[in-house]
Amino acid sequence: MSAPLARPPAGSAVDETQATHLHSVAALLAGVLFLGGLVIVYLIGDQIIAHYIRGLAKVQYERKYSGIVLQREALRQPDLLSLYGTSEVYLDSPYHAKDVFADAPTGFSIFAVGKPGAVVFTTLQSLGALGANLRGKKVVISLSPPMFENPGGRYLDVRYLASFSPVQALSLFMSNDLSSDLKSDIAKRFLAHSSMLDRNKIVDLLVNRYAEHSLTSDVLYKAIAPFAYLQQFLLELEDTTRVMARFVRTPAWRSSAKPNPRELDWAKLLADARGQYEPQASQNPFGVYDSWWSANEGRVVESRDPSRDDQFYRESDEQFLHNLYRAEAWLDLELTLRILHEVHANAMILSMPLHGSWWDYARVSPAARRQYYDRLRELGARYAVRTVVLDDHEADRYFFSDLGSHPSPVGWIHYDRAIDAFYRDRLN
Repeated sequence: MSAPLARPPAGSAVDETQATHLHSVAALLAGVLFLGGLVIVYLIGDQIIAHYIRGLAKVQYERKYSGIVLQREALRQPDLLSLYGTSEVYLDSPYHAKDVFADAPTGFSIFAVGKPGAVVFTTLQSLGALGANLRGKKVVISLSPPMFENPGGRYLDVRYLASFSPVQALSLFMSNDLSSDLKSDIAKRFLAHSSMLDRNKIVDLLVNRYAEHSLTSDVLYKAIAPFAYLQQFLLELEDTTRVMARFVRTPAWRSSAKPNPRELDWAKLLADARGQYEPQASQNPFGVYDSWWSANEGRVVESRDPSRDDQFYRESDEQFLHNLYRAEAWLDLELTLRILHEVHANAMILSMPLHGSWWDYARVSPAARRQYYDRLRELGARYAVRTVVLDDHEADRYFFSDLGSHPSPVGWIHYDRAIDAFYRDRLN
């Protein structure tokens, strides 16, 4: 009688082989599931975002200005109007355009893209990344005069760095929607604040390629292009995944209702806004929020002495104009307008006025202030972009909520009315 076959002892080579095989299968299965998940996100991400995009229209959300998928989807919706700007777009107000048009009362809602501390470059980078997606689309570019009073310096470097978006920069430089000359000029603006490029080596190489236009840079571009396209794809996929995950975690964002449009009574809205705001802004000389004035009065009074003579008046004008004409915002604005012109977008520049009573107090003359408005209108006309400058409201006592040129509820009504007229092709 033959002896029974002995089992391999525990820990034998057979067990190790089986374990290795199981681990390999598990790893392969995990890889397949991961890739399958990426494919699903890629295939259905746009449809999900399109379904819920209106729920994000008035929400302040970081991916709206740092990513690209939400901005691109907003342009695809005929009843969403993208409004780009800085803190004036970000800060809440009961009469902010995103709230006044929240239920599409005249046929559209606002998709607000802005954040505190942003510069014109922030909008330039976004619109450059969108490229041909802007063709024929209406967009509003909100501008605030303080953006054009900063001649530069280290503080501005920080603001540019905070505006840098790798996915937007890659989309801008890897697309064929903009001319090579325009991308070259945009690259020079990146190099002017090169700390941005420390955050992404591939963008750094692309920027230098377009800025130099040398044989060496062209050869280098061909070598890195596959990696640039791959990184762009992965960053867009990450953008989509994060947005979808946020939709899941924030059910309130998933509203996508489209109410029936109606006409707005602008006179009543203005009267309501004034009635709501005046009691909160009547105890200070500038018509700003009394709470803001109480917190800042000492600093404001110390910064200006209105009792000085006409020599100080002339020096104030000279300093104001010196800062105005050295401001880098003009370079970024012109590049932004060139982008809009090349892709045939239907855009409007909408600018806050200068705070008249404040600048009178600062001894800057109306003639000097006029140069901001004139230059802005000239630049808009050069690139055939509708330009609305609310300079006729410079002296309105209750137009501003603070001395940083942020609109009050009254100011927002004038902003809203211009936006509505633009969308409905009713601008004079």
